[in-house]
Amino acid sequence: MVSAVRLRRISIALIIVAAVSCTSVSQGQQAAPASPSPENSAESLATSQATPAPRPRIGLALSGGGALGMAHIGVLQWLEEHRIPVDRIAGTSMGGIVGAIYATGLSPTEMHDFVAKLNWDEAFLTGPTYGQIAYRRKQDRRAYQVSAELGLKHGLSAPNGINPAQGIGLLLDRIAFPYSTISSFDDLPIPFRCVATDMQDGTEVILKDGSLAQALRATMAIPGVFTPVERDGHLLADGGLVDNLPAGVVRQMGVEKVIAIDLGTPLGGPEQLQTIGGVLARAVDVMILQNERHSMALADVVITLEPGKYSISDYSAAEQIIRIGYEGAAKQAGQLLPYAVTEAEWQQYLAERAARKRTSPQSVDALEVTGVSGGEQQRLTKALSKMECRACALWPMRKLTARLSSTSRSTFAARVSPPLIFQPASASRSWTSRTTKASGATISCSAREILPPPSSISRSR
Repeated sequence: MVSAVRLRRISIALIIVAAVSCTSVSQGQQAAPASPSPENSAESLATSQATPAPRPRIGLALSGGGALGMAHIGVLQWLEEHRIPVDRIAGTSMGGIVGAIYATGLSPTEMHDFVAKLNWDEAFLTGPTYGQIAYRRKQDRRAYQVSAELGLKHGLSAPNGINPAQGIGLLLDRIAFPYSTISSFDDLPIPFRCVATDMQDGTEVILKDGSLAQALRATMAIPGVFTPVERDGHLLADGGLVDNLPAGVVRQMGVEKVIAIDLGTPLGGPEQLQTIGGVLARAVDVMILQNERHSMALADVVITLEPGKYSISDYSAAEQIIRIGYEGAAKQAGQLLPYAVTEAEWQQYLAERAARKRTSPQSVDALEVTGVSGGEQQRLTKALSKMECRACALWPMRKLTARLSSTSRSTFAARVSPPLIFQPASASRSWTSRTTKASGATISCSAREILPPPSSISRSR
């Protein structure tokens, strides 16, 4: 009896185990995916190959370093020859100026020609030359050999910079003039940023809108050498004091990869530390070196150049310095070439950049004197009325202002700054350039560019 009952239980257990096994097998067969056919596999592979992953956006950080900053042009030339696009640019001091020129749409070849033709001695002048001033001013210059300006109204005081950078201002206005109407530096052919230092609180100021020429003038205002720039409540000087290699700034512009160019400016030998000026200069160099090291850690690729015997003041060696940049980029080819694109992608990139480029107005439309009254205004207005301003070329403004200084009782060096006056009309686009005189007078220069009639829009309707 007991054996029968035990046998029955064993039989029931076997039946249950068999049922569970069959159910598991059945579910496994239903869940198992069908093995793909060779045709489906080939189709899937072809689809994945037809839609490649989008390329990463590349940002370029350009460091400051005076004349050595021209080496950035050589790096840009190498990048373009190897089809490596630049989607964002941030620069400091000379790196900001070179970056801005490239961001406005000039090719490295055009940039090379631009700096090669510059008269750097004239650009760094603090005022009109002896031959440009009136006879009475020449007498004053012969009588007073010391040209330093000292103030007496609130006690004896010196200016806040040796050079007011009027010549540099004219140069920067020439670069930025076609983009005087943009509201943001994101509207340049390549979005751009530059860095300055607020001398009132020591903070970093990232310049991203407003007057491009004024922003460039601020980022290169070496303290003590060039006068600082007042802008939006800040007193701005060279950005190298806080961020000489703005890799973090260009990273914030939304790029995936950052290429930083370090000019490798040497600290100098022990002989530099034998004078108080040398010690002070070395203190600034050490401070800049420290913030550069921090920025290098934020970059994916760092191109460190070797300037050799050239220094921050060797502007006459433009050809050699540009070659140093080109060779420095070539040495980093292994890290840079993975960012190269195909020929089709490169042509598309160039076309998109060219579509955002603007041209400069070619003539002066009007000149207006503001900021003074009485006899001074009458003298300047009379001088202007004798000139055929509507027919004169736009860029020889230094000659124009030198002639104006000869008619005035006080010598001045002029700079042109073209801020936005009003939005472009449908058939024309207008700007105004302001020339500031040391005594406070302002000469405004308007330029107008005639745009093509919107005939295509009318026909499409």
